Amino acid sequence: MGSSRVSTSRGRVVGLVAGIAGRERPETSLAESIPTSFPSGHTAVATTVSLTLCLVPRRSHVWRWYAWAPAAGWIVAMMWSRTSLRAHWLSDVVGGLLEGVAVAALVWVAVEVVRDRRAARAAGRSARASSIERVANP
Repeated sequence: MGSSRVSTSRGRVVGLVAGIAGRERPETSLAESIPTSFPSGHTAVATTVSLTLCLVPRRSHVWRWYAWAPAAGWIVAMMWSRTSLRAHWLSDVVGGLLEGVAVAALVWVAVEVVRDRRAARAAGRSARASSIERVANP
């Protein structure tokens, strides 16, 4: 999945949920002029990107901690900034967080399915090659 597809999918999810919820922003918003508030798109994007970058690469256990700490910091900072600017209610940023977790999980599952299929194909090729070799060299 390309990053543009993930971004487009995430934008569609936010638009769909915002249209259904129809929740208005706080009246004293310092940042936004768009009337819909739920869920926080900024928080959803921060969460999706952070979690995808932490989950998808297969690295050592130590590397993951170096990735998770700044990722969590970025998510919390985004949630705090959106509420402190009064662009969103607390429930809006929590909704964005949950949406980001869901989208990142879907991306991760899709990547794992592709990896499993590639590994199965590679294993099938090597098994066929060894069986052909046994037949050719009894």
